[in-house]
Amino acid sequence: MVGKILLILLILLKKKSNRIHSSINFDACRERLIMRIDLHIHTSPRSACSYLDPLELIQEARRLKLDGICLTEHQVLWDIGDVEKLAKDGGVKIFRGNEFTTNQGDILVFGFYKDIKELLMIQELREEVIAAGGFMIAAHPFRGFKTFGIGQLQMTVEQACRRKALEYVDALEIGNGKLSTGENDMARKVAGRLDLPGTGGSDAHRVDEIGKWVTVFEKEIQNERELVQELHAGRFTAVEMS
Repeated sequence: MVGKILLILLILLKKKSNRIHSSINFDACRERLIMRIDLHIHTSPRSACSYLDPLELIQEARRLKLDGICLTEHQVLWDIGDVEKLAKDGGVKIFRGNEFTTNQGDILVFGFYKDIKELLMIQELREEVIAAGGFMIAAHPFRGFKTFGIGQLQMTVEQACRRKALEYVDALEIGNGKLSTGENDMARKVAGRLDLPGTGGSDAHRVDEIGKWVTVFEKEIQNERELVQELHAGRFTAVEMS
Protein backbone atom coordinates (compact mmCIF):
# COMPACT_ATOMS: atom_id res chain seq x y z
CA MET A 1 0.00 0.00 0.00
CA VAL A 2 2.85 2.40 0.81
CA GLY A 3 4.37 1.62 -2.56
CA LYS A 4 1.08 2.36 -4.33
CA ILE A 5 0.77 5.72 -2.54
CA LEU A 6 4.33 6.62 -3.56
CA LEU A 7 3.58 5.78 -7.16
CA ILE A 8 0.39 7.87 -7.19
CA LEU A 9 2.27 10.83 -5.67
CA LEU A 10 4.98 10.44 -8.31
CA ILE A 11 2.45 10.56 -11.15
CA LEU A 12 0.67 13.58 -9.63
CA LEU A 13 3.96 15.43 -9.38
CA LYS A 14 4.78 14.31 -12.90
CA LYS A 15 1.76 16.21 -14.23
CA LYS A 16 3.52 19.41 -13.17
CA SER A 17 6.82 18.35 -14.65
CA ASN A 18 7.79 15.28 -16.63
CA ARG A 19 11.44 15.79 -15.71
CA ILE A 20 11.14 13.85 -12.43
CA HIS A 21 12.77 10.47 -11.96
CA SER A 22 12.61 8.28 -8.89
CA SER A 23 13.73 5.00 -7.38
CA ILE A 24 10.70 2.95 -6.32
CA ASN A 25 9.99 -0.71 -5.62
CA PHE A 26 7.07 -1.63 -7.85
CA ASP A 27 6.46 -5.17 -6.62
CA ALA A 28 3.35 -4.18 -4.69
CA CYS A 29 1.99 -1.41 -6.89
CA ARG A 30 1.32 -2.72 -10.39
CA GLU A 31 -1.42 -0.61 -12.01
CA ARG A 32 -3.30 -1.75 -15.12
CA LEU A 33 -3.00 1.57 -16.93
CA ILE A 34 0.60 2.27 -16.00
CA MET A 35 3.16 0.55 -18.19
CA ARG A 36 6.77 -0.14 -17.26
CA ILE A 37 8.84 -0.47 -20.42
CA ASP A 38 12.58 -1.06 -20.69
CA LEU A 39 13.38 1.23 -23.63
CA HIS A 40 16.98 0.14 -24.26
CA ILE A 41 17.97 -3.52 -24.77
CA HIS A 42 20.48 -5.33 -27.00
CA THR A 43 20.26 -9.01 -27.93
CA SER A 44 22.52 -11.57 -29.54
CA PRO A 45 23.32 -12.12 -32.37
CA ARG A 46 21.84 -8.91 -33.82
CA SER A 47 24.04 -6.81 -31.54
CA ALA A 48 27.52 -8.34 -31.69
CA CYS A 49 28.41 -6.94 -28.25
CA SER A 50 25.45 -8.62 -26.52
CA TYR A 51 25.29 -11.96 -24.71
CA LEU A 52 21.52 -11.80 -24.23
CA ASP A 53 19.43 -14.46 -25.95
CA PRO A 54 16.00 -13.10 -27.02
CA LEU A 55 14.16 -16.02 -25.40
CA GLU A 56 15.99 -15.44 -22.11
CA LEU A 57 15.07 -11.78 -22.40
CA ILE A 58 11.36 -12.60 -22.64
CA GLN A 59 11.51 -15.01 -19.70
CA GLU A 60 13.31 -12.50 -17.48
CA ALA A 61 11.01 -9.63 -18.51
CA ARG A 62 8.03 -11.74 -17.46
CA ARG A 63 9.70 -12.64 -14.17
CA LEU A 64 10.31 -8.95 -13.48
CA LYS A 65 6.70 -8.20 -14.41
CA LEU A 66 7.70 -5.67 -17.04
CA ASP A 67 4.86 -4.60 -19.32
CA GLY A 68 7.03 -4.07 -22.36
CA ILE A 69 10.55 -4.17 -23.76
CA CYS A 70 12.19 -2.38 -26.67
CA LEU A 71 14.68 -4.12 -28.94
CA THR A 72 17.23 -1.43 -29.78
CA GLU A 73 20.06 -3.17 -31.56
CA HIS A 74 23.08 -1.31 -32.90
CA GLN A 75 21.86 -0.20 -36.33
CA VAL A 76 19.96 -3.43 -36.90
CA LEU A 77 16.19 -3.27 -37.23
CA TRP A 78 14.22 -6.33 -36.21
CA ASP A 79 11.85 -7.73 -38.81
CA ILE A 80 8.26 -7.32 -37.64
CA GLY A 81 7.56 -10.98 -38.36
CA ASP A 82 10.40 -12.08 -36.08
CA VAL A 83 9.09 -9.81 -33.32
CA GLU A 84 5.61 -11.27 -33.64
CA LYS A 85 7.02 -14.80 -33.34
CA LEU A 86 8.99 -13.82 -30.26
CA ALA A 87 5.92 -12.26 -28.66
CA LYS A 88 3.47 -15.03 -29.59
CA ASP A 89 3.17 -16.44 -26.06
CA GLY A 90 2.11 -13.04 -24.71
CA GLY A 91 2.78 -11.65 -21.26
CA VAL A 92 5.06 -8.83 -22.35
CA LYS A 93 4.77 -6.44 -25.27
CA ILE A 94 7.71 -6.08 -27.62
CA PHE A 95 8.51 -2.89 -29.52
CA ARG A 96 11.19 -2.13 -32.08
CA GLY A 97 13.68 0.70 -31.93
CA ASN A 98 17.21 1.28 -33.11
CA GLU A 99 20.43 2.67 -31.69
CA PHE A 100 22.18 4.68 -34.37
CA THR A 101 25.80 5.76 -34.24
CA THR A 102 26.14 9.38 -35.33
CA ASN A 103 28.93 11.90 -35.52
CA GLN A 104 27.57 13.26 -32.22
CA GLY A 105 27.16 9.99 -30.32
CA ASP A 106 24.60 7.22 -29.97
CA ILE A 107 20.93 7.98 -30.52
CA LEU A 108 17.93 5.80 -29.69
CA VAL A 109 15.25 6.17 -32.35
CA PHE A 110 11.63 5.01 -32.34
CA GLY A 111 9.08 5.20 -35.13
CA PHE A 112 11.72 5.25 -37.88
CA TYR A 113 12.13 2.03 -39.83
CA LYS A 114 14.91 2.72 -42.29
CA ASP A 115 17.73 0.19 -41.89
CA ILE A 116 20.97 2.20 -42.05
CA LYS A 117 24.37 0.64 -41.35
CA GLU A 118 26.85 3.46 -41.84
CA LEU A 119 27.86 6.30 -39.53
CA LEU A 120 25.29 9.06 -39.75
CA MET A 121 25.45 12.81 -39.51
CA ILE A 122 23.03 13.69 -36.73
CA GLN A 123 21.49 16.54 -38.74
CA GLU A 124 20.60 14.15 -41.55
CA LEU A 125 19.18 11.58 -39.14
CA ARG A 126 17.10 14.28 -37.48
CA GLU A 127 15.58 15.35 -40.79
CA GLU A 128 14.63 11.79 -41.69
CA VAL A 129 13.19 10.99 -38.27
CA ILE A 130 11.10 14.17 -38.23
CA ALA A 131 9.75 13.32 -41.68
CA ALA A 132 8.76 9.87 -40.40
CA GLY A 133 7.15 11.26 -37.24
CA GLY A 134 9.68 9.42 -35.06
CA PHE A 135 11.33 10.21 -31.73
CA MET A 136 15.03 10.63 -30.88
CA ILE A 137 16.70 10.09 -27.51
CA ALA A 138 20.32 10.84 -26.66
CA ALA A 139 21.57 7.50 -25.31
CA HIS A 140 23.88 7.53 -22.25
CA PRO A 141 24.73 11.17 -23.12
CA PHE A 142 27.40 11.61 -20.45
CA ARG A 143 28.93 8.16 -20.31
CA GLY A 144 32.49 8.50 -19.09
CA PHE A 145 32.22 12.13 -17.98
CA LYS A 146 33.32 11.12 -14.46
CA THR A 147 36.55 9.85 -15.96
CA PHE A 148 37.19 12.51 -18.57
CA GLY A 149 34.91 15.32 -17.48
CA ILE A 150 34.06 16.91 -14.19
CA GLY A 151 36.96 15.41 -12.24
CA GLN A 152 39.73 16.56 -14.59
CA LEU A 153 38.19 19.15 -16.88
CA GLN A 154 35.73 20.61 -14.37
CA MET A 155 32.74 20.15 -16.69
CA THR A 156 29.75 22.09 -15.43
CA VAL A 157 26.09 21.52 -16.22
CA GLU A 158 26.17 24.67 -18.32
CA GLN A 159 29.05 23.30 -20.36
CA ALA A 160 27.35 19.92 -20.69
CA CYS A 161 24.24 21.64 -22.03
CA ARG A 162 26.26 22.87 -25.00
CA ARG A 163 26.82 19.37 -26.33
CA LYS A 164 25.88 19.54 -30.02
CA ALA A 165 23.81 16.35 -30.04
CA LEU A 166 21.32 17.86 -27.62
CA GLU A 167 20.13 20.29 -30.30
CA TYR A 168 18.77 17.39 -32.34
CA VAL A 169 16.98 15.12 -29.86
CA ASP A 170 13.53 14.99 -28.29
CA ALA A 171 14.69 13.55 -24.95
CA LEU A 172 17.71 12.44 -22.92
CA GLU A 173 18.28 9.03 -21.40
CA ILE A 174 18.62 10.14 -17.78
CA GLY A 175 18.59 6.61 -16.40
CA ASN A 176 20.89 4.01 -17.98
CA GLY A 177 21.43 0.72 -16.17
CA LYS A 178 25.10 0.48 -17.12
CA LEU A 179 26.09 3.97 -15.95
CA SER A 180 27.07 5.32 -12.56
CA THR A 181 24.80 7.44 -10.41
CA GLY A 182 26.96 10.47 -11.23
CA GLU A 183 26.71 9.94 -14.96
CA ASN A 184 22.93 9.56 -14.80
CA ASP A 185 22.64 12.56 -12.49
CA MET A 186 24.50 14.74 -14.98
CA ALA A 187 22.06 13.69 -17.72
CA ARG A 188 19.14 14.44 -15.40
CA LYS A 189 20.46 17.90 -14.56
CA VAL A 190 21.08 18.73 -18.20
CA ALA A 191 17.62 17.51 -19.20
CA GLY A 192 16.12 19.74 -16.54
CA ARG A 193 18.17 22.74 -17.61
CA LEU A 194 17.20 22.25 -21.28
CA ASP A 195 13.58 21.43 -20.42
CA LEU A 196 13.80 18.07 -22.18
CA PRO A 197 12.06 14.92 -20.93
CA GLY A 198 14.10 12.05 -19.53
CA THR A 199 13.77 8.35 -20.29
CA GLY A 200 15.08 5.23 -18.60
CA GLY A 201 16.42 1.98 -20.03
CA SER A 202 18.67 -0.81 -18.86
CA ASP A 203 20.98 -0.89 -21.90
CA ALA A 204 21.04 -4.60 -21.11
CA HIS A 205 23.57 -6.85 -22.85
CA ARG A 206 23.15 -9.69 -20.33
CA VAL A 207 20.13 -11.24 -18.66
CA ASP A 208 21.02 -9.91 -15.19
CA GLU A 209 20.99 -6.32 -16.49
CA ILE A 210 17.38 -6.27 -17.72
CA GLY A 211 15.01 -3.77 -16.13
CA LYS A 212 17.56 -1.85 -14.03
CA TRP A 213 16.01 1.35 -15.35
CA VAL A 214 12.63 1.61 -17.07
CA THR A 215 10.31 4.24 -18.44
CA VAL A 216 6.88 4.33 -16.79
CA PHE A 217 4.08 5.44 -19.11
CA GLU A 218 0.79 6.86 -17.87
CA LYS A 219 -1.29 5.15 -20.54
CA GLU A 220 -1.51 1.61 -21.81
CA ILE A 221 0.42 1.12 -25.04
CA GLN A 222 -0.58 -1.57 -27.53
CA ASN A 223 1.70 -1.00 -30.50
CA GLU A 224 4.68 0.96 -31.80
CA ARG A 225 2.52 3.79 -33.12
CA GLU A 226 1.09 4.35 -29.65
CA LEU A 227 4.57 4.12 -28.10
CA VAL A 228 5.81 6.94 -30.32
CA GLN A 229 2.64 8.91 -29.62
CA GLU A 230 3.15 8.68 -25.86
CA LEU A 231 6.82 9.59 -26.18
CA HIS A 232 5.90 12.73 -28.10
CA ALA A 233 3.19 13.53 -25.55
CA GLY A 234 5.72 13.32 -22.71
CA ARG A 235 3.47 11.17 -20.55
CA PHE A 236 6.27 9.15 -18.94
CA THR A 237 8.83 9.09 -16.14
CA ALA A 238 12.26 7.46 -15.89
CA VAL A 239 12.40 5.12 -12.90
CA GLU A 240 15.20 3.11 -11.34
CA MET A 241 13.92 -0.31 -10.29
CA SER A 242 14.89 -1.40 -6.81
